[in-house]
Amino acid sequence: MRLSLASKVGLAALVWSLGTAVGRSQQTDQQPANQPSGPAPASPQQPAAPAPPTGNSAPPGLPGVPAAQGESTGTPAEAPAPVDTRSLAGAEDITPTLPGGGRSYILSSFAVSQGIDTNAQIVAGASKADAAIVPLATLALNHVGRRNLFSLDYGGGAILYETNWDLSSVFQQFGIADKYTTARWNFLIADHISHLPQASLGFGGFGFAGGFGPGLGSGIGLNSLYTPHQSILTGRAGTTNNIAVAEAQYNFTPRSAFTALAGYGLELYSQAGLSSGHYAFVTLAYDHHVTRFDTLTVAYSFAALRFNGGLDKINDYLLRLGYGHRVTDRLTLTLLGGPEYSESLVTGVSGVHGRWGGNVQVTLGYKVERGSLSADYRHYISLGSGVFHGAVTDNVSGNFDREISRTWNAGVGVGYSHNAPLGPYSINPNFANPGTVAYEYGRFRLSHNFGHFVRGFFDYNLQHQQSGAAYVPGASSRVIIRNVFRIGLELHPRPWPI
Repeated sequence: MRLSLASKVGLAALVWSLGTAVGRSQQTDQQPANQPSGPAPASPQQPAAPAPPTGNSAPPGLPGVPAAQGESTGTPAEAPAPVDTRSLAGAEDITPTLPGGGRSYILSSFAVSQGIDTNAQIVAGASKADAAIVPLATLALNHVGRRNLFSLDYGGGAILYETNWDLSSVFQQFGIADKYTTARWNFLIADHISHLPQASLGFGGFGFAGGFGPGLGSGIGLNSLYTPHQSILTGRAGTTNNIAVAEAQYNFTPRSAFTALAGYGLELYSQAGLSSGHYAFVTLAYDHHVTRFDTLTVAYSFAALRFNGGLDKINDYLLRLGYGHRVTDRLTLTLLGGPEYSESLVTGVSGVHGRWGGNVQVTLGYKVERGSLSADYRHYISLGSGVFHGAVTDNVSGNFDREISRTWNAGVGVGYSHNAPLGPYSINPNFANPGTVAYEYGRFRLSHNFGHFVRGFFDYNLQHQQSGAAYVPGASSRVIIRNVFRIGLELHPRPWPI
């Protein structure tokens, strides 16, 4: 039977339609290999199956919550960007990049440098230059499971002076953290310990250590407000810092979470006369996600600071309100602040000494395609860096790193710390009253990549401190100035998948 032209056209259209329908059905039943797989967006009624954790897992339904009117998610509705649910007042450091990642690996690095130090003893009035060789190695492990993220990192090295060998010292740091996530719960335990030959502020990422500092590779960093810092130069005194925390977060609605954390930290000094101390703290926080990018927080904290084996005591109570604006892999802005009340009980001083004040924390992180910017400001009550039995401390720092070209990179950083005694009773009796202590540091670094795994670098570091009295042993001046110049090579092997 012969078909007319119109019949042939109609039959061809019918066959094409059937083929298209079959193809669409196959695409629905079988996902292409090049299309990312993973759990479907969650809804408030039915939480999604947990994916490999990146930061705190999003509470049920939050990734799938439609954007508010006028709000842009920046990604298609069927593949929303991950949501950062780390509590603003929680144990983790808030950075633009979520910690962890989709793969497990071991990362190592090695470096050796030659340096010149104009004040190796870190005392007032010194001006003699000493040469030193600085070897350094780091190792980091990052393991990503279905529900947990485990990280471990170690870094260690030595400062070997060529003429004043007795000033040579070692430094090392060890950190371990494990985060476990379920549909509604997030659990974190972490412990960081370090031993440094000088004040920790200005050493990690500065000074002779170069890139030595917390978060060497795996990236679960701790909130700087809970981390003990020695922010006063007290000569070449060995400093051991340790902080251990445990945190639990419950996401009881798609946009709201409750966080509870507890921790213990200590500062120990090898130099006679410096006051070692320890502290324990508890924080309760409620976070509400107003939008995908904006979070409001209210938090209450209590901290117990102890000196002289517990004879001198400070109890600190603070209430904070916070706002956070976070765009994953691009921007974080965190503002926290509120009233603070402290009471001091000192041996030999009658009564309880109360003080009202404020607690403030501001952090900023910004990433661009070829660079990054970070800034941090904290106003809080600290252990006192061995010079005070409790101090009112202000710390501010800023860093900017930029990729100049495909092989050249540059970075600058500055920092300032101001410490004042909590009261007349908080002066360390082993030293003259230093009044307030102002300490500044800065750095400049220029590096060049020789291939994929080798990098050469030059950096310059400055430390300057001025106090109201001379308290560093063996010195009469109130001003400390130190310049450090280094040139060296770094080796960064390819990460080993595990």
